[in-house]
Amino acid sequence: MPKQRFSVTYVSKTPDKRTQKTEVIAKDRNEAVAIVEARNNKVISAVYMGFVWD
Repeated sequence: MPKQRFSVTYVSKTPDKRTQKTEVIAKDRNEAVAIVEARNNKVISAVYMGFVWD
């Protein structure tokens, strides 16, 4: 089953409020956003980067 790779830009909710970017592998965009927000971050954008085959 192929999954999708996303480049997610987010703002950390730490006192310094840094903007960072990470790559996430998920089944869809909503799951990618949920993964990053579960780490206590606010997502700005999630950009589709392609498929990843298991």
